[in-house]
Amino acid sequence: MNREEATAPSGDQDRKPDSEPKRKKKEMPGGLWMRCPACENMIFRRDVERGHRCCPECNHHFQLTARERIAITLDEGLFAEFDADLAPSDPLQFTDLKAYPDRLRAAQDKTGLKDAIMVGTGKLEGRQVVLALMEFSFIGGSMGYVVGEKIARAFEKAGELACPCIVFTSSGGARMMEGVISLMQMAKTCAALARFQEKGGLFLSVLTDPSTGGVLASFSSLGDVVLAEPGAVIGFAGPRVIQNTIKQELPEGFQRSEFMMKHGFIDRIVHRKDLRSELARISDLILGPMEPAPGDKDPTDKGVEKDSDSGGKREPESGKSPEGRASPEPRPTSRSRARSVTVEKGSAPRVAKDALERKAKEPGDDKAKGGRRRSAGGARADR
Repeated sequence: MNREEATAPSGDQDRKPDSEPKRKKKEMPGGLWMRCPACENMIFRRDVERGHRCCPECNHHFQLTARERIAITLDEGLFAEFDADLAPSDPLQFTDLKAYPDRLRAAQDKTGLKDAIMVGTGKLEGRQVVLALMEFSFIGGSMGYVVGEKIARAFEKAGELACPCIVFTSSGGARMMEGVISLMQMAKTCAALARFQEKGGLFLSVLTDPSTGGVLASFSSLGDVVLAEPGAVIGFAGPRVIQNTIKQELPEGFQRSEFMMKHGFIDRIVHRKDLRSELARISDLILGPMEPAPGDKDPTDKGVEKDSDSGGKREPESGKSPEGRASPEPRPTSRSRARSVTVEKGSAPRVAKDALERKAKEPGDDKAKGGRRRSAGGARADR
């Protein structure tokens, strides 16, 4: 080997040394984007959270946990839970692919709840309410004897407090691991609801995705007013079971809230962002406006002025304001609007019946009607 061959440059010398640092790719943080199951678009997760977990592209309503619903429904998210320690057992020693106690422990670890429901009290735009919220991620929101007992106690609590009871349903039906015991809850909850409604209690039922099975076939469909979220699955049996049974093609949108609204099963479909205000509005229309709390200024005392001589208050003359001007006509209250509300298609029959009964009991209505009839008769006689 001569000197020229020894000093000749080789191909290995042209390579860059391995010790030279390589530029690392900037990794995108995970969980920023999510795919909507309805429109299949990639959407920014933060936009979904800001919109009450609704798709900004197609308005699809994602499922909410019980705690998330409390945060967007009650005033300041304040919720006083009761009967939180009620926990299920295994009365039938049921085992399928997994033992029932193992399923319960896994669901309790996942959700932090004892069972598939939370019940408690809170304020909805100043009005006290009893709230019950079902948790679908706890064995499909199924109703066992603990869920049935908590629903019954919620109606009893609302009766004691003389306030509305609002139930958010998200359930697949009765819990098969408890067999006939879970089916008995259908009768128990309906009986408790009947006692509550006999006392004049107001029950507002909100059906979310999904609301099916024995839960829908019992208390959830018996609300004085039944509301639903857009696109929610509402029905007793699944569409595949129905189609295989009747051997017919099911219509488009079958068992969705829009389909059920069209066929008169629910009263109104309300977007999630409007649900809180709609529940408060319905409560005011049916129960009347809230009375002012002690210390609050009563809006009806505007025409009352203080008498400097007596040190008390004196009423202005009839038809005149304190300044001597003619007083304007009083604005109708929520109660008077409820009495004269027109019954439209899809409105609750019980609400319409109660409004008509209240109107029939008013003592001034018969005189007014009689006066109108007499004036009409007199006009005919003049003619």
